[in-house]
Amino acid sequence: MTSVEVLGITDSLSSDNEKYAAGLKAVASAFTEALDIFNSPQFVSKEGWNKETESAAHDIVYSKYVDSGKLYALRCEMPKDCETVFKDYWDGVEKLCDWNSNLAFSKILAKLSSHVDVCHFDSFESRGDTFFEDAKFQYANRDILIVKGRDFLITRMHRKLDKGYITVGRSFELADIPETRANVRY
Repeated sequence: MTSVEVLGITDSLSSDNEKYAAGLKAVASAFTEALDIFNSPQFVSKEGWNKETESAAHDIVYSKYVDSGKLYALRCEMPKDCETVFKDYWDGVEKLCDWNSNLAFSKILAKLSSHVDVCHFDSFESRGDTFFEDAKFQYANRDILIVKGRDFLITRMHRKLDKGYITVGRSFELADIPETRANVRY
């Protein structure tokens, strides 16, 4: 049985969910990386981070390149309490398409524990190698030049802290859901 421990909480896979072991290990590793970043003095000061944008309401997006790719950090004030924001984020995955027209579908494939799940998002719904032609399934410039639809298969993990939550997601590969020619897997 595959298990990981992060911040004193152990998540273990049932035998039915062992096929998601790579995802569980990947998200636990990503969580550890995130904690290292969050706990660094450079994260607090934003030394070495680039300011991408700032809104009139002073919401600021920062970015930084690391070994695993480009990281983004958003600093903002939410007009709701932390519990409500977290619940909307964590439990609202399957309703993302209601307000995000870039997504064709968003599904929770498996709940691995009360802190971990596996989700699949697609910016174009694939049927073999064809797309629905409806404009609501468009993502960026649908197959114009080099831009293709995106496909995300991720494991998500969260931990509650004293004043909030840390949530982390990491993509992984799964034989049951292969990448299609129509989309780029991230």
